[in-house]
Amino acid sequence: AETTSQLCGVVPSAHTDRLEHLLRGKAAVIAIEDEGQGNAVHGAIQVGNFLHKTAVLSGLAFFGLSATRLPFKAIVLPAGVLSVGCALIYDIASQQDTLLQYQADNGDGLMKIPSNELSPSVSYVVIVRRDNTARKVLHNTIALIAASLIAYRFYTRH
Repeated sequence: AETTSQLCGVVPSAHTDRLEHLLRGKAAVIAIEDEGQGNAVHGAIQVGNFLHKTAVLSGLAFFGLSATRLPFKAIVLPAGVLSVGCALIYDIASQQDTLLQYQADNGDGLMKIPSNELSPSVSYVVIVRRDNTARKVLHNTIALIAASLIAYRFYTRH
């Protein structure tokens, strides 16, 4: 029996069920043969990365802007709300979408797949499973502090 960390696989063209099987099985490396399907998977991963980075950067901007005398509701508040919103969307999506636990590979992952499963004439889109706990803790901590500061600011002003 294969363990989760050893499970690697190739997704042949037009085999979305094979991709789902590998994702649910928490495969360490997945090589996607179909360019369209690979691009769609890569795009979904990029959306997750964008949400994470936006949650972190807008939260940090909120903290920095909070220390200035800029108008709170017009400039500072939107940065905090954006951080909270992006973190929330990422967390809700990660409960349903197993792709958020994967990143596009830089080329090393393909070596983990047995060569008899690969075709030399095919250009694969390769994704690797990564532990995203640290990134979730980071953006959730920043978003929680931002939400707390927003609530405190409204509580003390009214």
